Amino acid sequence: KKADSITATSKTVSRINPAVMMMAFALFSIEQKLETIEETGQHILSFLEIEKESEIEADLDTLVNILEKYKYNWNNDQFISGAHQIILDIQRTSRKHMKSYQKEIADITNSKHFITRKTKINAILQDLRKKFNYYRLALYTFSMASFEEILLSRNFEEDNATYVLSELEELSLSYRELFTQS
Repeated sequence: KKADSITATSKTVSRINPAVMMMAFALFSIEQKLETIEETGQHILSFLEIEKESEIEADLDTLVNILEKYKYNWNNDQFISGAHQIILDIQRTSRKHMKSYQKEIADITNSKHFITRKTKINAILQDLRKKFNYYRLALYTFSMASFEEILLSRNFEEDNATYVLSELEELSLSYRELFTQS
């Protein structure tokens, strides 16, 4: 049977509800904005991690530089005083970094996942390796700063050296225990 044409006075019912369409567009827009916020958050976290890693590396470079300059300035009290203060600051920041990595590693190893994909496990393992590398570098930086502190303070007493050595052994043991646990 032939169909008649639709005239301007005919009414047609749309299968699409305009309110549902508007809500779908609004949800899509919100989802895009949330993805942008999540990406920005990831960039900020990445920047902060790179900043922390760079600080550890720069502290180590500073310690090497001070040690190289010490042989030319061992009798310069102004150099000794300034370098000693820098070394104390590096010790403090190295200790802060070690504690930070201890907590981050403990959080990673203590988190339990019921089902995990192999790619997720590899990403976690790679993250752990990186954190342990910088934890170890922070420990090394602290150790080097501790020995340079003895040198610059000119406190060669046996008790002082024994105290520093025992502290370094404790920190090293903490690192090994955390490594073994993870």
